[in-house]
Amino acid sequence: MKKIIYRTLLISLFIIVVYTIKAYGASDFSYTLDANGNATITAYSGSESNLTIPSTIDGHNVVTIGSHAFDESRKSTNGHTIKNLVISEGITKIDGWAFCKCENLESVKLPESLTSLDWQVFLGCGKLANINIPHNLTILNNGFLEQTGLGEIIIPENIQKFIGSEFRLCKSLKKAFIYNDNIDYYNNGFDTNVFEGCDSIVLYGNEGSTTQKYAQQKRNRV
Repeated sequence: MKKIIYRTLLISLFIIVVYTIKAYGASDFSYTLDANGNATITAYSGSESNLTIPSTIDGHNVVTIGSHAFDESRKSTNGHTIKNLVISEGITKIDGWAFCKCENLESVKLPESLTSLDWQVFLGCGKLANINIPHNLTILNNGFLEQTGLGEIIIPENIQKFIGSEFRLCKSLKKAFIYNDNIDYYNNGFDTNVFEGCDSIVLYGNEGSTTQKYAQQKRNRV
């Protein structure tokens, strides 16, 4: 009798383990879970052109989009199909290179819940022309929108400083509206070159702002 009970328990445990592994790939999104049961998206296998990244997957709250999760330079993900992207409220962090080289990406809606961006999130998305900057962010990280197709950008008052090369080589970028009068263009004393290679850009800021001073310094160096 004891042997039968023991075998039944083993079978039950085996079924639970198999189910858990299967759940991690149950949708078009692969993901991992932290100790609190929150999900980090690690890859995408779908083919949607208009994609909404959900706030929950298989009953787990999605809080992070992981490094290289949609990076088209990787063979293990499928970011090239995405044209219009919406990231749902509740997601708080996007790790480095998450959407790197998504060559067909044209527009992005970021959630107001977003508080952290890592390096070069949208690097090389050459068609990306429309994106918002949420009001809970305080910095835009290195190479955030580098080599994208932006024509203009609004940088709200909550952005306190640049880290480096956020808009580097955005050849189509003509206008940047910067609402923080004291935004810091220097990282540990070094020029961030935030608009390096944006050959025709005009910076819009208030009189007496750090934006005005920075633009004058750049103009005087030409």
